Amino acid sequence: MVIEKYRITAENIYNFDEKGFLIGFGRSLKRIITREALQSGRITKSKQDGSREFISCLACISAIGQWIPLLLVYKGESKDLLDTWVDGVETNSMAHFTTSHNGWSNNAIGLVWLQKVFERYTKPPRETQKRLLIVDGHSSHVNMAFVDWADRHGIILLILPPHTTQRLQPLDVGLFQPLSTYYLVSINHLMDSTLSKVGMTKGLFWEHFKPAFDQAFSEANIQSAFRKSGIWPTDGTEIIKIITRPKHKSPQKQGGMRTPKSSKAIRHFQVWYDEEPTDDKVKKLFATALHLSAQVSCLEHQNQGLLKAIDIQKRKGRQGVRLNLCGEPNKGIIDCYSPAQVVKAREYQQQKEALKAAEDKAKLERKIQRAANALKNKLEKEKKAKEKAEKKAKAEREKLVKELAAAAKKAQQAQPNPTTPRAKKAAPTVPKPPKSAPRVKAPLKLSSRRSVIVPAPSAVEVVVEARRTATRTITRPARFT
Repeated sequence: MVIEKYRITAENIYNFDEKGFLIGFGRSLKRIITREALQSGRITKSKQDGSREFISCLACISAIGQWIPLLLVYKGESKDLLDTWVDGVETNSMAHFTTSHNGWSNNAIGLVWLQKVFERYTKPPRETQKRLLIVDGHSSHVNMAFVDWADRHGIILLILPPHTTQRLQPLDVGLFQPLSTYYLVSINHLMDSTLSKVGMTKGLFWEHFKPAFDQAFSEANIQSAFRKSGIWPTDGTEIIKIITRPKHKSPQKQGGMRTPKSSKAIRHFQVWYDEEPTDDKVKKLFATALHLSAQVSCLEHQNQGLLKAIDIQKRKGRQGVRLNLCGEPNKGIIDCYSPAQVVKAREYQQQKEALKAAEDKAKLERKIQRAANALKNKLEKEKKAKEKAEKKAKAEREKLVKELAAAAKKAQQAQPNPTTPRAKKAAPTVPKPPKSAPRVKAPLKLSSRRSVIVPAPSAVEVVVEARRTATRTITRPARFT
């Protein structure tokens, strides 16, 4: 026997296998429905949101009840992860991540898991210690590269015969089934709480898968799986136990009286009860009250589900960004990435997005400032143009006033002047009054140191004498003559 031959202890006995998950596919559930809905067949099918993408889980457990970090294989053509797929991954998350074109593992991914996951977490302290790895016959587990690398590193492969894994492989015996159940319960809860308004995506897978994995891969479940498969402790009787079949219950017969559910049916039932009250009719009334209260509860549940669906759709609306974990030089090479690498790459992308958002904000602010400056310049130009137009209008008004004044003056000058000889000649002749006797005017007083006595003029003739004073001669004006 291999375990006894190489003295392999329980901590060095491992089982490795792959489990695929169809995103958004729910298991069959029991439901309470009406007879009409059952007969119509509208809601008797299994729940699902239409997603058809696979995500594979490469899990490995040991006989002492422990598990090593799993490897999740996402579907992606670029061989790189998007930040929205691993949004909830933390540094201490016990998982690694990679991609393939269909979401399943292949020979390259199997070899990468063996080299970078299994060897890292299970390498014994002494090189002489052997490890037993139990696998099925899948090509990703059984190929020359995988077998050769395992043989060179002290790993003994135990390949199970076809069609026996459901009895001989611990992962299939006691772990993958509860893992699938817990995961589907979480998905069904999501579908119910959101009224199937939210489609399952790769971005929501981790937050629903991780709690299911922690619940299913407990120490007790792992040890029980190794025990039921007869591997540790070694006991072949565990695999031949008879599986009991579940008992089927016969359906109960329904009475002829139907429970009123609509307002019209309740009114008819009230008339019927008043005619002949019986205990059966009272029970029907209680059933009606129970039905209506159930409807109220369903409506409240629907409202809460719609609110939750809106919240999840907001998170799903964000477009994923490549984390560029593989890098440009290594593009096309398959590799797996630890949670620390994923978190570091995600933080780097978040910093880039924050920097880009800051640059976009600065660009927007500069654009707004340019628009404000342009508007300010436009207003200033309009103001200057308005002032210029006002000045021009004022100058035109002043010019017009001057032109009107000049025209009025010119028109005034064009009229004849009564003081000119021509105007006098053209003016009508007015007869002069007859001359009267000249009046005698008072003598003119002359300022002189000597007094001069001028005799009074006679009525006939007035003689004007010029006398010399001390220094000058005074001549009387002609009007005095």
